[in-house]
Amino acid sequence: MANLQFVVYYMPQPGIEHFRLGISVSKKIGNAVTRNRLRRVVKEIVRHHSHGVKPGTDFILIARKPAAGMDYSEIEKSIVHVLSKAGIYRRKGGFPK
Repeated sequence: MANLQFVVYYMPQPGIEHFRLGISVSKKIGNAVTRNRLRRVVKEIVRHHSHGVKPGTDFILIARKPAAGMDYSEIEKSIVHVLSKAGIYRRKGGFPK
């Protein structure tokens, strides 16, 4: 699944009790400072929304170029959108354990 700022690839892992996250930020996005900032922001957003992420899922978030020019709240909205679109995030109540 994808939107303009992020692409998500996911795979169910039934033997795992939690989710695992991978983040990819290409050199096309910008210099090392920009890429590392974006990576840190994505990790923090997923940490804040971890209650709603489906357990037993591996997923990779790939940043696209427009994500580099966004602020925290815009990135957060975009990540929530793409994870919801993929069916691995629920806002209210989360997933049953």
